[in-house]
Amino acid sequence: MVVAWIREDHVTYEGSPSDQDGLWKKVIGELFEDFILFFATNLHAEIDFSQEPDFLDKELFQEVVDKKKGRRFADRLAKVQLKNGKEQWILIHIEVQSRNEPEFPERMFQYFYRIYDRHQEKIVAIAVHTSPNINTRPKHFSYDYLGTQLRYSYRHYQTEDYSDKQLEQFDNIFSKVVLAAKALQRTKDEAHQRYLFKSKLMHELIRHQNYSRTAIQAVFHFIDYLLELPEAYTKQLSNEI
Repeated sequence: MVVAWIREDHVTYEGSPSDQDGLWKKVIGELFEDFILFFATNLHAEIDFSQEPDFLDKELFQEVVDKKKGRRFADRLAKVQLKNGKEQWILIHIEVQSRNEPEFPERMFQYFYRIYDRHQEKIVAIAVHTSPNINTRPKHFSYDYLGTQLRYSYRHYQTEDYSDKQLEQFDNIFSKVVLAAKALQRTKDEAHQRYLFKSKLMHELIRHQNYSRTAIQAVFHFIDYLLELPEAYTKQLSNEI
């Protein structure tokens, strides 16, 4: 089977530091296996990661994306080989610092039927929200009109569902990405607290013996740009690291 998820081709990130959408796209693209293992362990067990994922064209979703001005979510579509050799598609939607948008489940359904209509492939859909607020939006899209009924459900994860203590105990390097995402709003007006958190997290990454240099660099980049610091703190942290 093959798995597909929403993603654009790998590129070096050159967006502005405040472009959280771009940061998420880059780190998930570079740590794809770790991302799947962190959020969907049972799915990870089905994928043959010895085969490189085939990241697919995003044009299919542009019509949906462009309808939402000022959007703050990252979309990816990739096809990967499963261990049983058959094909399967997985849609992964990342919503960055999202507000409680009632239309979100409908947007997930629009992604689904556009993929299905064009490719006639089975699809597994995943949504991840990084909002600091507990998300109360439905985990499914429902339609019921004059006897015509539809219910579309998808996997749904939220970074706030994981406590800092729990994340610190995880061995998966993607837990550090989630920790940084949670700290973004918590330290928004606390430069010193952000500096302390950022320094601690980066030192933990350096000391960890099981993380590859490439993986550490990917997370360093994400943390460094996501958790911006005033110039003085930036220089101090640079000297430390």
